[in-house]
Amino acid sequence: MTQIQHTAPKLKDHMSPGLVRLLEPGVLGHFEWFEVIEIGCSINKDFVNVFSIYVALEGTPSNKKKIPEFLNKSDRTVAGISNHSFGVSKSYISAESLLQTAATFDASGEWLPHDTPLSHGQLKASAPAFYAVDGSNRVPLNRVLKNNFWNGSYVVELADAVKKDLHFITDSPESIEALGAWVKKFVKIDLSMIPDRLGNIVIQLPVSSIATSFSGSQDNMIGVSIAWHPDVTPRRISGSIQLIFDETIVAYGQKDLVVGDNFIVADTSNRPFRGVVWDLDKNIVLAAYPPTTFMGQGGVRGTISTMGESVRTFHDIGVDGGNVLREIPLVSVRNTWNYGEESTRANGTWTERRISDTEIRELVKMKRFVQYGGRVRGDVEHQRALTDIRDLLNMHGEDAAYLWDPYLSAADILTTLFYCKHEKSKLRAITSTKICERSGQAENDACDASERVGENSLSKSKQQDSTIRERWLKDQIKLLSESIEGDSNIDLEFKISFGPKGWLFHDRFLIFPNVSGSGPQVWSLGASVNHLGSVHAIVQQVAHPQPVLDAFNTLWAQLESGEHLIWKSV
Repeated sequence: MTQIQHTAPKLKDHMSPGLVRLLEPGVLGHFEWFEVIEIGCSINKDFVNVFSIYVALEGTPSNKKKIPEFLNKSDRTVAGISNHSFGVSKSYISAESLLQTAATFDASGEWLPHDTPLSHGQLKASAPAFYAVDGSNRVPLNRVLKNNFWNGSYVVELADAVKKDLHFITDSPESIEALGAWVKKFVKIDLSMIPDRLGNIVIQLPVSSIATSFSGSQDNMIGVSIAWHPDVTPRRISGSIQLIFDETIVAYGQKDLVVGDNFIVADTSNRPFRGVVWDLDKNIVLAAYPPTTFMGQGGVRGTISTMGESVRTFHDIGVDGGNVLREIPLVSVRNTWNYGEESTRANGTWTERRISDTEIRELVKMKRFVQYGGRVRGDVEHQRALTDIRDLLNMHGEDAAYLWDPYLSAADILTTLFYCKHEKSKLRAITSTKICERSGQAENDACDASERVGENSLSKSKQQDSTIRERWLKDQIKLLSESIEGDSNIDLEFKISFGPKGWLFHDRFLIFPNVSGSGPQVWSLGASVNHLGSVHAIVQQVAHPQPVLDAFNTLWAQLESGEHLIWKSV
């Protein structure tokens, strides 16, 4: 590798002033630390930055979490990329140390956050830019930003425009895909979708000083509802809404905002809209919505949460079938503030029916419509599906999440529900005797044959079914109980449907009964959890979720006896 001679950025390209302004307490939040994910690869005898992201955090991580760790352990090889080893590390840096690192970069052009920094190319700092949440069109950088689905985030980026040492990746679409799949095994970062960012360093500052919700009213007004963080002194802010059709602004409105609902512009056509909340005192964006078709829900809610005070420790089933120790830092909601109630538009139900083929393609990008196991199948595709389910759990499962799958096992629950980071979330799961039949197929075949003969044989068949079920239930109880280390820190119930009070079911659903107080959301999984990725399946958001939730609740209530309960956390 050629040694790069770093030069100090020009004064206009200095990054420190922008960071200092945005890190002022209460402007965007009260940030004290940054979580650091660094992805590097070996080139000759050096280790070079492939991608790094620094995410601002409120509060202080525990001493245990501050210890740097390599997330990939001994897995250092990316399929199809020879002569290079790769690593993914996680660490923490204080806001004060990050500002010192930025000042050093401004003076020397070198990024030196710790004693063993990764080598990097010639980096140039960008001015702080605001990245909105995803709308109907997904914001590309959100594939690597952390949890950017509330108000949005400011990003300061150090860009390697040449990427001289990474051409062995950037020049090969296959290598980009393989690297992206490998990284996603360890962190929720999809490098395959943003290869232009390889070699870069991203600093993310999420907005948490205010909670916002762009919504509408029954009289067809679109606006924004706001609530300030209790620890932030309210400031003068302004909101604007643009309605867009055929890349033309067909309506526009702007007004100063107050706490609560602020209706800004009349919407007579259900056209996509853009929205911005502007801080008049600090001259910054506090929230933005990209071109988005109105979905008809109002009210606003914010939460004060702590991360990592509680940890869920358990043994997951690895790809090779062995036990893998997992630690999930949990989010504990200490307080919730909100304003307003859900509002719906009179023609909302009819509008939902008008989904074009183009809109469906856009839904794929938002995990509202995703395919697995097409031309590519196997462990990598299965892990991609599991990652998406975990993303949905962490995005929508703050209050509760229900998993309904006729072939659901304890192993599947360990790879899905146990990854929900919300400590108080009510997790519920229902399976059926179909999974028992699969585990005892030989005996079950005999039972099926016996059903075609006399009464004595039918009685024997029922006894065999009961034996198979009891043996399978003991295995599930043993696996869940032995997989947990220390306190479970989980509110989980797992039931099985059989007998007169249960009924057979086929479809698979991931259900969120009350998303941020605005009603249910449901995803149809298309295949059982243990088969996603190994067979072709389509995961899509259900347009009318309430009937699915009602059916789940009805069956759950029916399964009230002890014989239907497989496992319950204590």
